[in-house]
This record gives sequence, structure tokens and C-alpha cells, in this order.
Amino acid sequence: MMRLRTFFPYLLLFVACLAFVSIFSWTTSPIYGGQFEGIDSAVYKLVGKSWAEGLLPYVDIWDQKGPLIHAVDALGYKCFGADIGIFFIQIVSLYITAIFSFKSLKLSYAQLPSLLLTFFLVLSLSINYDGGNLVEEYLLPFISISYYFLLKYTISKNPKYSHLLYFCFFVGFSLAFSLFTRLTNALGVCASEFVICVALLYLKSYKILITGILSTLLGFMIITIPVISYFYGNSALSEMWYGTFGYNLEYAATMNSNGDSAYYFITSYLNCFVLIIIALLLFYKRKVFEGVLWMMTALLPLVWFIKGAAFSHYGMIVFQYLCISFVLLNYYFKNCNNNNLLMKASVGIIVVFVTFGVCVRAYYSKNVFINSDNQKPESYIERVCKKYHINKNSVILYNYPGPEYIENSIKPGMRFFYLHDFLMSHGSSIEPKMLKSFAESKIDWVIAKEGVNNKRMKEYIDKYYSVVENEANVIVYKLNK
Repeated sequence: MMRLRTFFPYLLLFVACLAFVSIFSWTTSPIYGGQFEGIDSAVYKLVGKSWAEGLLPYVDIWDQKGPLIHAVDALGYKCFGADIGIFFIQIVSLYITAIFSFKSLKLSYAQLPSLLLTFFLVLSLSINYDGGNLVEEYLLPFISISYYFLLKYTISKNPKYSHLLYFCFFVGFSLAFSLFTRLTNALGVCASEFVICVALLYLKSYKILITGILSTLLGFMIITIPVISYFYGNSALSEMWYGTFGYNLEYAATMNSNGDSAYYFITSYLNCFVLIIIALLLFYKRKVFEGVLWMMTALLPLVWFIKGAAFSHYGMIVFQYLCISFVLLNYYFKNCNNNNLLMKASVGIIVVFVTFGVCVRAYYSKNVFINSDNQKPESYIERVCKKYHINKNSVILYNYPGPEYIENSIKPGMRFFYLHDFLMSHGSSIEPKMLKSFAESKIDWVIAKEGVNNKRMKEYIDKYYSVVENEANVIVYKLNK
């Protein structure tokens, strides 16, 4: 009976994660039948599937993200041959995250409140989920494990040295995963470790400091060495670095803070603001180290969100901050000067605000589905392919973002296959690579959305291709033979 009572919460968490991914991952969930595709998710799927079929990322098919996100999708396709493989990986990823959120909450709450709050946390992820199969969700298990051990170390009455080492190890893991997906996703955990390193220096705890750094390096190298070895062994290391970093340095320099609206910014990054308030309360209680630790943890990602393109799914990396806030609120304030009622009211206010954010996201998603024009490009592209008997293995959808390949069962006919003018406008180094790819592939057909606007690319297309159709801001080109 005792064993069943221990196991039952984890079974409920699995059911909750299965239900969440089934409902909110509309890019991979079988209940949507492939009706909807997200822009980023579609690109990851195309590269991942190509990798599973034997093509080499960055050499045979290119993207501006690190290889691990494509490895996740490649694994899904390799194991199951369809989106359902990615769907199962998403469930496992979220389940691990939920387990360590539950374990973190149990450091401060009884089992039942911890379970209920974990259900709430899983639901709150819908604010940032944006259709699923995005970089950030696969990092969440590492982040949640990292903060579980950090909380055990910082709020335990008898903190264990091993908890700090485990935290440092998973920070290294998180940093390496971010390095090969999107580097800025590790800002929060890196800020936490930086504060701890400064504190250890101040206390002259050099042995613990050095051991912690070595633990971080160990976690970092466990991911980094196999990735580098794979691409080096396939003579693709320089191309991988270019796709992961080289191009993105140019891209970042041209980008402004032009992500989602301020309305979604507030709901998406609410967790940062909540943790900042908790940190201020810790300063008020003269918990200086804890205040600095959590203030820096919250501020560094928030500053990046404000400075960069604050798309709502970036907010997934601060998902765990809400869990941390709940833990700290109960641990430090429930018995403080009879402020138990104030603590409960604070938790209630957070729940209300996050619930509001969930409702906003649900309403937004409903409008996306109702007003979706996914069928329009599909019907036009399919009509063109049938009209001109286009071989779907020898066509490029120029300036299309990616979903249209999946929706029309088109296999990218060359290395660079999406948002061509956009990519060239945000990085001059990619232009000669793209021109070379066109010249080498000699693709038979180009269906260009809103035409070809890059000057050198337009000169090339006009020289070697003929216009066979120009309709509804879409130009169809055929290779001259």
C-alpha cells in the first residue's frame, strides 16, 4: 500500500504530461493529424528527417540552429518514421521536468500541495509552448534537475556538498545543450553558478570552487565531445560551427527587439518578475546571498529578453522560476511573524496571474486555428505542381518559411531551402553560399513567394530560369535547358 501511494503521484504526473503534449503540441500530436505546422518546428522536422535518412546537417541541408534540436527530431523519425516519434520524446522530456518540479516543491510543501502545484506548473507551460517541438522544451529537464539540486543545497538545514556538485554538473549539461541549440537559453543557470562561484571565492572555499568548476566541465564535455567528434569525423565541423554560431553572430547584430507584443511579453516572462519580487523579499529578510542568487538568476534572462527578439516560446527557459518562487515563498515566509496568510495570498495571486496568462494563450491559439490560412499556400503550390508536372524532389519554395514543404509532401531539393531573402538580408556571408548551392544543385523549379528580392540572386535566377507563371505574389520559375 505504501509503495502504491508513493508511485501514484508519478503516474498522475505522466497522465498530465501525456494530456498536455496531446492537446498543446499541435505540430506533432496525433489528434491534430498533421493539420498545423509551426515555422520553427517544420524546419527542425525537415532537417531531422533528412538526417535520419542519411543526409548530413549543414552540408546537405542547412539550418541556423545547433545540431541537437535536429538530433532530437532525427531520433524520433529513426525510431518511429513519423511525427509520433517526436511526440513520445516530448512526453518524456516534459515528464522528467514535472518529476523534478514535484520533487523541488516537496522540499517545502507536503505531497498533495506539491502535486497540485505541479499540475498547475505543467498547465502554465502552455503560455510559452507555441505548438511544441521547440528548442527550449528539450532543455527543460536539465534545467529542472539543476535547480532541484540547487534548492536542496540552499534551503536545506544540513546542505550536502554533493548537491552543489550535482547542480554544477547539470549546469554544464545545460550549457552544452544550449551551445548546440541556442546558447542564450543557459543564461539563468549560468547566472546562478556565477553567483555561487563568487560566494565561494569570498569564503575562500577554493577546494569546493575548483571541484564545482570541474563538475561543470564534466557535464559540458559529455555532450560536447560526441557532437564535435561526429561532425569532425564527417568533415563537416566548420559547416556545423557556421550554422550554429558564425551566421548567427551576423543575424543577432541585425535583429532588434521585435518579437511578440508587450502584452505577450508580460505573460510570457511573468516568471522572471515573480522571482525578482521573491528576491527583494529575501533582501528584506536579510538573506543577502539568497537574494543576490535569485535576483541574478531572474535578471540575466530578462535583460536578454528585453534586448533581443522576445518571442514567447523563449520564455520556456524561465518556466522553472515559478516552481522556485513557490518553494521559496513557503520555506522562508510561512512562519514569519504570523505571515502564513500573507504567504498563501501571495501564492494565490501568482496562480491567478498565471491562469490569466494561460487563458490569453488559449484564446490566441483558438484564433490562430480559426483564422488559419494553412490550406491556401498548400492548395496553390499543389495546383502548380500538378499543372506543370513538377517533380517534388527537384523544387525549391523560395522565401517560404518551411511548413509548406511538409504540407505539400515536398522534399527540399537543395541545401538552403527556406526564407532565402530573409536569411541573406541578415547575414552577408550566407549569400555566396546560397548562390553556390543553387549553381551546384541545378534545381529544376523555383516557386518564389513575393518574387526574388536579393540583387545577386535575382540576377542568377533571371539568367538561368524562365518565368512560367506569375500569380498572387508568387512567381514560378523553370530552369532553362
